[in-house]
Amino acid sequence: MWLTVWSCTSNSFTGCTFLFNIQDTSTNVLASTSATKYIYSSSQSFFSGVHYISIEFWLHVTATSHTAVTATETTNSAASDLIRPHVESVISYVGSATSTLITNATSGNTDNGLLTISYISSSQHFVDVTVVYGGRSNCAVLSVTDSGGSTYTKLVSVSGSESIDMWGTTGRGSIASTSFTITVSSDCNIAGSQPLQWTVIASVAEYAGAIDTLGTTNTNSGVQADSGSGVTSDCPQTGQQTSQRDRFVCGFTVVNPPTAPVAGSGSVRASLNGNNVGWVVVADNQGGDTQSPIDVSIVSHDTGSVVSWSCIGIELRTY
Repeated sequence: MWLTVWSCTSNSFTGCTFLFNIQDTSTNVLASTSATKYIYSSSQSFFSGVHYISIEFWLHVTATSHTAVTATETTNSAASDLIRPHVESVISYVGSATSTLITNATSGNTDNGLLTISYISSSQHFVDVTVVYGGRSNCAVLSVTDSGGSTYTKLVSVSGSESIDMWGTTGRGSIASTSFTITVSSDCNIAGSQPLQWTVIASVAEYAGAIDTLGTTNTNSGVQADSGSGVTSDCPQTGQQTSQRDRFVCGFTVVNPPTAPVAGSGSVRASLNGNNVGWVVVADNQGGDTQSPIDVSIVSHDTGSVVSWSCIGIELRTY
């Protein structure tokens, strides 16, 4: 029995890199007429990101003196399996995009609002859609969809003066897409005695390497006075991250600072000012940190003022 093993970038055997082969020249696999299991193993280096293992099975016949025989190779039963040792993938940030929706206020408006974000994503990744829609009492995100047909659920949210939702796929649940649509309720429109507008802002962020099960969610919010050097909040709380290779992704919103929020420990991946509704910010901690919080430092619109902010987060796990 000869085996050749490849690492591929897709499940259709494209972008494959040869890893190793096993040439068992000492075992005559046709010597027995009963089903026989053979075990072969190889040690390999760590793979970063998502990879697919492709194995070719070759029956290498070196003699023709035998009478006619029938050999059957099974790869679809419990007798055959590819057993991987403990797998630790690295969760990596892929990319992001942001957009805004300005809803015109008309008295008695019953139309839902649609916010569309153009972004090219890949399959079998985690896609996070963070939406900020302010403190309208009945305003709500009704659904999140994409052009590929991925399924999104609301993972965590904070409602209040700064309302923010985080919607997402499962860890490997994304389907390759080019656009994302957030549907918000008609209550996100402000109807009053004079024409007003309301803004909904959102960000799409994509991550590779997370498993299908998502970890612990976290929320954090408050109102703080600026000391002159900015307002700092932690998302998640210290100790929230449960594994060294896990990554915590947070969505953050704050009202009207003059400049974009910046990260203390961790990285801001996307940010956009929605004016009257504040900022939408997506940040994450660095893969490999041990229980590291994401410190997002906020400079308020005026020294000594009071800043209202909300932060939500989801833990992406590698195993």
